[in-house]
Amino acid sequence: MVDFSRLAANWFQWTNMAGMTHVSVSTDCDDYQILFTSADESFHLRQDGDWWAIGEVDDRGKQYNNTAKFSNST
Repeated sequence: MVDFSRLAANWFQWTNMAGMTHVSVSTDCDDYQILFTSADESFHLRQDGDWWAIGEVDDRGKQYNNTAKFSNST
């Protein structure tokens, strides 16, 4: 199991500084490993092989899958 505690803490810190509202984090997701939400936009993170894929949902509910990918390998 992946430890998302640091990412979650950073999400709360940065969204607070940005003045975002209705902020939450959930690992109870069907298709993703973690979901970062706010009233302004939300981001979901899932593992895709050796990569992590990020998707987002804007404030109008439009979903964009795989807007970014990154790897934690060196």
